[in-house]
Amino acid sequence: MTAESPAQFHPLEWGYFRVMRVMGNFGDFGGYVKIHDWEVRGDGKTPVHVRRAAQFTSDVDYDMPFDCDVYQEKLQSLAGVDALSGDQS
Repeated sequence: MTAESPAQFHPLEWGYFRVMRVMGNFGDFGGYVKIHDWEVRGDGKTPVHVRRAAQFTSDVDYDMPFDCDVYQEKLQSLAGVDALSGDQS
């Protein structure tokens, strides 16, 4: 990446991405998360899933067995965003 060729995507937290994909199979957590949700925006704003991933991974323990109820609670507790739609609140 250079000034002439800047990053096209924000760094992706794989654990959050996979949790969102799996949870989407078991409930309504907004639109199906896709890689384009990490694209660098022309308006300079940070995409909602980039913000949510940072919040989510600061509180999750990936060494614990996957538990839909635990992850649902964590997703719904994210501050500043609607946990189901991903919209700013």
